[in-house]
Amino acid sequence: MSKSTEKVKKKYADTCKWTDDEVELLLTVTKEYKTKQIAKSIDWEFCVDKYGEILEAYSAHYPSPEDAAAIGKDFPHKKDELRATNKEATTLLYAMFVYNARREET
Repeated sequence: MSKSTEKVKKKYADTCKWTDDEVELLLTVTKEYKTKQIAKSIDWEFCVDKYGEILEAYSAHYPSPEDAAAIGKDFPHKKDELRATNKEATTLLYAMFVYNARREET
């Protein structure tokens, strides 16, 4: 494997690490999104751009590292890092939560 490939993998792995506070925020934003869609009588699981809309709301609620430190939470990323790198990670993380929840129900 080339050195550049290793650098890309390391950078991606570092930006896609989630803290407990970040996951909690993601779940809260997802629940809010689901509630809004249900209020509109829309089956939220079939919304074409649900991941993009959830990421937008997530970014809007994501505090700066300084604000996070002031409230005692762990939000190490910058808002501009969330856009490109975490959209795929958000999709995968959400899918993992759904899979685990369904597995626990059975």
